[in-house]
Amino acid sequence: MNPRYARAVQVWAQRWHEGNPAWVHERFGFNPDDYGVDLVDWQTAVDFITTHHYSRSVPALRRYRFGLFDLTAEQPVLVGVAALSVPPRNEVLSGPFPRLVPNHESAELGRLILFDAVPHGAESWFYGEVRDWLAKNTTIRGLVMFSDPEMRTRNDGTILLPGHVGTSYQASNALYLGYGTSRWLTLVDGLVFSDRARSKILSYDQGWKYAAQILVDAGNGTVEPLDPAHDDPAEWVAKALRKTGAKRRKHGGCHKYAMPVGCNARARGRVTIAGTPLPYPKLDLRQLGLF
Repeated sequence: MNPRYARAVQVWAQRWHEGNPAWVHERFGFNPDDYGVDLVDWQTAVDFITTHHYSRSVPALRRYRFGLFDLTAEQPVLVGVAALSVPPRNEVLSGPFPRLVPNHESAELGRLILFDAVPHGAESWFYGEVRDWLAKNTTIRGLVMFSDPEMRTRNDGTILLPGHVGTSYQASNALYLGYGTSRWLTLVDGLVFSDRARSKILSYDQGWKYAAQILVDAGNGTVEPLDPAHDDPAEWVAKALRKTGAKRRKHGGCHKYAMPVGCNARARGRVTIAGTPLPYPKLDLRQLGLF
């Protein structure tokens, strides 16, 4: 690799603020003494994720949700969230961890978000604190993480997701297991409108209002809110997707990482991870807009 490229990969990290991506240049002044990690309640995690993550969406969260707090102010300030989630299929967990019980001894790290003001290097420290807590207080012994490498743009051409390769997972020595499952996506102004969200609306299941609001917001005034008393949900969804200019796109799969959880190296070594670890994928620096 070109040394200039190699150096740039090491000193840039991707962060989010109010749904917008930002590349943060190295600030190696991170001091763990200035920060603390603690459990946060469901609503706090949801509010933080939907405000700051590019997807504006929350996966099916487990009860373990962690906040990163800046302790330098008079009162602790929430500057990051890491949340475990339940994947749509057990195979997502049993594939990498065939000897662990899905969602009991293994879990997915569904969201990891830090403000761009937090110094470079905080991700791996935060991640390490979460793993240590899980090892001491839960039955979870394996974590699966994904990073989406494909760029997505909004309808107006601005970048919603530059794409990322999981640099923080690499810094935490997670094992890279290649690409996850390829699939077709429905994109609404760059955001994924999942089959699960569609199903919630069609059945008026818990969370249907939030799913419907995604389409209303993307319509910029062209999509009327869903009225259960008068609207057929299937017809409403179909019309809303047309008005938002929704697109179907084949996705090649996200980068997949796996990390054993244990109180020490011996305990982590007892966790079986299926598959052969592969070399880490490299960041395409064109995504930084620097080259």
